[in-house]
Amino acid sequence: RRASSQGATVRKRHKEGGRARTPEAPSAAELAATQPAPEGPRSFRAALAQRGIGTDTAVALFRGMSQCSHLRWLDLRASQLSREAVARLANCVRAMPLVTLNLADSFLGDNVEPLLDALPSCRSLVYLNLRLNALTGHTGIELCRALDASVSLTEVDLSSNDLGDSFGQAFAKVLGASDVLWKANLSRNPLGEASGSALLEALRKNDTFMTFGDVRDGFHSLGLQNRMFIEACLTANRRGLRVEERDASTTQLGLHHFRWEIIDDPQDGFGVAGPRPCEPMLALC
Repeated sequence: RRASSQGATVRKRHKEGGRARTPEAPSAAELAATQPAPEGPRSFRAALAQRGIGTDTAVALFRGMSQCSHLRWLDLRASQLSREAVARLANCVRAMPLVTLNLADSFLGDNVEPLLDALPSCRSLVYLNLRLNALTGHTGIELCRALDASVSLTEVDLSSNDLGDSFGQAFAKVLGASDVLWKANLSRNPLGEASGSALLEALRKNDTFMTFGDVRDGFHSLGLQNRMFIEACLTANRRGLRVEERDASTTQLGLHHFRWEIIDDPQDGFGVAGPRPCEPMLALC
């Protein structure tokens, strides 16, 4: 009886209201204003991934997000954010105890600068991803200033941007003064030998930084010698050695870096003016 009465009620509602109406999706502000449970940040991230976020909804989303006091993990990959939306996000970063912020693949360019100004104010943020954001020139310098002022950031991903030697030299100064930052992915950036020399000098005084990315098989533009000694410094840091405990022979160029062999060649390959046949010769390999 209960099932039949419920069926009759449903048919009656369909008859009175015409065809069934689909439930309306909550607005961005309503979504952000919802106080999450302990698993809330993960659920909020999944909702953003399903709905997507563009220029039109970003401002409303960040306005409502200011009421979400439990948010720790914010993933906005591949978002289309205007400078106004980034400014709203910067206000949220100042107010919320974020731990992770992911803005990868967003091509923000100069629009990211309001966010960089807010990074030092967020003392709980430990991970920042700005991969593939068309960062270049003055933006790279502002990024280094933000990293230098931050007391909590330990890992940043800056790969696949257009950060050149001006950024590389400024980032080296950050490494020379920071003992908080321990990992930065700088892969696929046009860093030259000037950056390699500056980074090497910084790492000779820094014993906490662990990795730039794949130094062994990448970063060929840094220069062969710079790459070799940078890898030696990073290896010593990963082993937990202090600067004074490092073996200087591994971070300074010397004869031990070359392979020496005595060649006893039975044939005279130097002509009349060369050495006599079968005379031992010292070869540098």
